[in-house]
Amino acid sequence: MKPFCALLPLLLGAVPISAAPVPERVPGLVKTLKNGKPGERVVAAELLGDLGPKAEGAVQALVEVIRSTPAPAPIPFADQREWSREEAAADFLLKATWDALERIGPKAVPALTELLTHPDAEIRERASAVLGAIGPGAADAVPALIKCLSEGEHQQVTLNALNALAAIGPKAEAAVPALIKTALDPRAMVPEGELKLPLRNAAAKALVAIGAKALPAVRKDLFPAIIKAIDDADERGWLLSGSGWGNAWSTWAPFGADAAPLVPAIVRYLSRHNQDRLVLSLLKLGPDGQKALAGLLSDKDEQVRKEQLNALCEHAFGTFVSEGGFHCRAEADLRPIARELIPFLADKDYGVRFHALVAINQRCRPAPPEVVRAALPLLNDKEFLSYRDKRYEIDAAAVIGFCGPAAIPKLVEHLQSDDTKLREFAVRALKDLRGPGTEALLPALRERAAGRATRPEMTPLDAAISAVRISLAPKDVELLVPFLKSGDPKERLTALVEFRQLRHLARPHLKHLFPLLRDRNLRWNAALTIDAIDSSDPDVCAALAQWIADYGDRRPLERTDLFAKEIAPAIPAVLKMLEGGRGFDLVQRIGPPAKDAVPLLLSYLTREPTFTAREGFDPNSALRALGTIGPAAKGAVPLIRARLARVEDREKMWCLLCLADIGPGARDAVPELKELLTDPDPRLRLLAACALSKIEADPAAYRATFARAIHERPNSAFWHVPLVLDRIAADCPELVPRAVRGAIPRLNEPHVGWGDFEPEYVTLIPLLKRNALLAKGAVPELVNGLNKPSARGMQPELIGLLGAIGPDAKAALPKLRELRDGAEFEIAIAALEAIQKIEATRAPNALNTTAGPDMK
Repeated sequence: MKPFCALLPLLLGAVPISAAPVPERVPGLVKTLKNGKPGERVVAAELLGDLGPKAEGAVQALVEVIRSTPAPAPIPFADQREWSREEAAADFLLKATWDALERIGPKAVPALTELLTHPDAEIRERASAVLGAIGPGAADAVPALIKCLSEGEHQQVTLNALNALAAIGPKAEAAVPALIKTALDPRAMVPEGELKLPLRNAAAKALVAIGAKALPAVRKDLFPAIIKAIDDADERGWLLSGSGWGNAWSTWAPFGADAAPLVPAIVRYLSRHNQDRLVLSLLKLGPDGQKALAGLLSDKDEQVRKEQLNALCEHAFGTFVSEGGFHCRAEADLRPIARELIPFLADKDYGVRFHALVAINQRCRPAPPEVVRAALPLLNDKEFLSYRDKRYEIDAAAVIGFCGPAAIPKLVEHLQSDDTKLREFAVRALKDLRGPGTEALLPALRERAAGRATRPEMTPLDAAISAVRISLAPKDVELLVPFLKSGDPKERLTALVEFRQLRHLARPHLKHLFPLLRDRNLRWNAALTIDAIDSSDPDVCAALAQWIADYGDRRPLERTDLFAKEIAPAIPAVLKMLEGGRGFDLVQRIGPPAKDAVPLLLSYLTREPTFTAREGFDPNSALRALGTIGPAAKGAVPLIRARLARVEDREKMWCLLCLADIGPGARDAVPELKELLTDPDPRLRLLAACALSKIEADPAAYRATFARAIHERPNSAFWHVPLVLDRIAADCPELVPRAVRGAIPRLNEPHVGWGDFEPEYVTLIPLLKRNALLAKGAVPELVNGLNKPSARGMQPELIGLLGAIGPDAKAALPKLRELRDGAEFEIAIAALEAIQKIEATRAPNALNTTAGPDMK
């Protein structure tokens, strides 16, 4: 291996940024940026970015990299082809260079402004994006950005320029005339096959960002033109021509109440044409727009009222096609006009009633008290309830959801009614109902669950499940136990599945589940349930070991948690599975005790690529299993080294993670890992540093590397390989809160990871449970994450991490109690478990504040 250059410690980040005086560092980094090897050039650009404004002297060198480095052709779909090593290196270099210019900030603005005139549209596009990221400090670029709007630029350049002007804000006052012109008629070039981008909306947002300085011109030039366009529009609502047409109301919606002068024109249009999203735009225009919409919904003409309601319902929820051609979910807040929906709840047309009810349920929460009072009589209307059930397959609980506790007495009454239709409705509504006020239902449900009161509409098992979901009380969990021994296989299965949902509340009843592992109809579901309740319990692992030995080769388990040592009797069966190409997941969960599996796992790494492709085998499964075995898998090192030299970069992740898990026994791989420390790909550098820190048992040598790689900016390599954190968390605990802060905004991003398309961002949160105590510094971010709609699907995982942190997460208790008492069972049960862990209490008879007096 070639000797490392003197600059290598600096390039690797092993020396803190402050270790050398800044004026002395920049020339050396610039020299490497110009003349270094491909990977060294990338790292030099990254380090210049780390220096921020202090790297001002490197701006021209960075710009020269952009001018002289051809950007590789984009690959629309990952499976079409891959870049060559040279193309990939160029892409990494350009990304690092643009990022460095952004972080240098205002001192890079003159050079970036000059790039706005470059012949290459992609360079102009990225330069305008970087100017937007710099924000108000890029005010000197405003004249050049204006030219990007008025000279028929490529639409992405135009969009980025509009966003940059918005980011600059009031200092972009000079752009107001050009922005108004763009809002009325964008003329950007749209290459064949590309979707039209939302240029009008971006121009409007830029005008709003400029603020008071833009309003006089907007009122004088923009609004009158829009009013004329609305008055002249045809029935399809094509108001404005040019690139970015369609959904033209997005041109004025950003102005909010300032666009009130448009309200009369919109009302005139709606008096001529119906079924248009313009009706929804009135909601965006402040009190005047909301008052006008209320007037349309209360028009003296019944036909007008119904048409406007239908238009409102059509566009207030569901999906629609955006200006850019994308399918988007409508999110409208109808609370300002909720009272105007009340008359529709009593309409003679049941369809009108139902549409009004759905609008209130989905877009008016919390509903005003008078709206709730108006909706309650619907729960007594048997004909309406029957109509609704025939026409719409929506959960019955939706009808009463927004009424809250006020609807519960009606349900109690219906549950005990002699009227079959009312009882059927109450039973359907109870299926997924919980939250404040529902404790009033518990006495009747317990009576039915115990078989003391029977109705054909609700079985005792259904009653027991509803009672458990409402109370979350161990006393009600016991109601489910007899059904595990039912003579009806369907009842046993239903009860079993419910125990799986009950998580920690089911632990006291594990002994009742073990016999089901031998039930031929339920044994796989029983294994899944027992595993889900507590896979670390010694008795569970002993029972699962027998199940694996008897039946485990037929159906897989689903969890990924490590087993307890009592799983050992299953190892011979797992080894037999490996001979047939199965059982890798079980080896990963058994860990070091499965060391006898190493020879079999090595055999899979020696197979020809054509065999693995033909058999559908993924070699990464063997690498993951070897990694969990750890040091005892050191015999795999020669094969892993050979694989590293053979495979594409995107297939190297599990090789490097496996070497990290093997640790000092992988010392023979150090030369290859050292080479990767200067690879152009920052992901490979991070993985190599992780492996070296474990092999050399010297994490301090790479701490700065990890600190540089794990940051919250969008281009961080860490977000492609978050499994690194699991290996280095104990050595770099200060990075854990940073990783959590960066992960939460990314939880629902459409990301597919790297390599074999795993792991996603969401992997990070459950991963951190193994190092939960290190995440205590991120408790505020986790609580904030629970409040974000974008993280809604990940709430149980966030809650689980808070619980794993334990007493140090006490600041989360108010939010967790709120979620525990909320309407969603899955979230409530997770919150209850987290509360118990944080308070370090044993499960009492009732922890839900909605439980009745007899449950406390």
